[in-house]
Amino acid sequence: AERGNGIEDADKRTALFRILQETLTNVARHAHATEVVVSLQQDEDHYELCVKDNGRGITDAEMVARKSLGLLGIQERARLLGGDVRIIGRPGTGTTITVRIPVERRSAPRLATPSSGASNT
Repeated sequence: AERGNGIEDADKRTALFRILQETLTNVARHAHATEVVVSLQQDEDHYELCVKDNGRGITDAEMVARKSLGLLGIQERARLLGGDVRIIGRPGTGTTITVRIPVERRSAPRLATPSSGASNT
């Protein structure tokens, strides 16, 4: 299949959009940042979304507490598509959230559908 400009898989496109949306919401609510840099790159194997801010920086305790439904949602969306999330907080200098999702869908459980011509007797 020929690759175009952009993410062709609608599930991945939507997931990355929602992840970006949630990340920017977290920056606005919690980071007290004056600058945010967003990048989306694709290599042969992965899409990589990176959001860096110059805010107060998420602490290890905040990440471990896992009280943030936003962060949990980001991690779950990435996981469902075979991806991962890396969160690096630097107190006083900002937070970087990097999400990597495979270009090719890893084998994921699918709902069984009746095959054509099969009988349910």
